[in-house]
Amino acid sequence: MVTRNFWVEANIDGRNTLLAGGPRAKDGGMTIDLFIRDDGEIAKALHIVCWVCADGSLRVNAYPTMQTLTDTLPNSFSIKTNR
Repeated sequence: MVTRNFWVEANIDGRNTLLAGGPRAKDGGMTIDLFIRDDGEIAKALHIVCWVCADGSLRVNAYPTMQTLTDTLPNSFSIKTNR
């Protein structure tokens, strides 16, 4: 795998190829939005921001954009909707 600041890989049912990529520049970052069906509508469930800090360190913040559940595995959260 190419070493980059950040890298995303997604295995998606029905696709033959892996959805993968990352920023090319040394100071490159990325944002990722994950959507979910909610009562028939499409809603953003999670917004992830990856960036290089001024001191050169790397940072990832994840922002749930829907109500999360607390009955999940340690160090995680869940978002549950009705399809």
